[in-house]
Amino acid sequence: MLQEARVTADKPYLSGNKPGAGVSIWFQCQDSLVLYHEFLDNGIKADEPFVGNGLWDLRVVDPDGYNVHFESKTDVEEETKYSDWSSAPLEGVKSMRKCGRRSCQGPGMSCSVQFSAE
Repeated sequence: MLQEARVTADKPYLSGNKPGAGVSIWFQCQDSLVLYHEFLDNGIKADEPFVGNGLWDLRVVDPDGYNVHFESKTDVEEETKYSDWSSAPLEGVKSMRKCGRRSCQGPGMSCSVQFSAE
């Protein structure tokens, strides 16, 4: 059965009190961990990345309440949290300093965001 959502003055949107509540959008990128550090360095609140389905998953919530995920491929063990992985020694990975943080380096391994004050 299909039901129509009740929209009231107290609940002006279908899910919660913001237009994006309950909506998630996923983007695939080369290195979501670099984005994680860029977000933190620019004062943007981001959830700690974790590995799911062979991908680092980074989530931020935009001002309208949309869940925005950035994912990048990895061979790190499933359900690993970034804080657990980043403190472990690297095995077989050429490391480099990128944006002041450890990141994997390889051909075409770049993912960046530009910020501007408006």
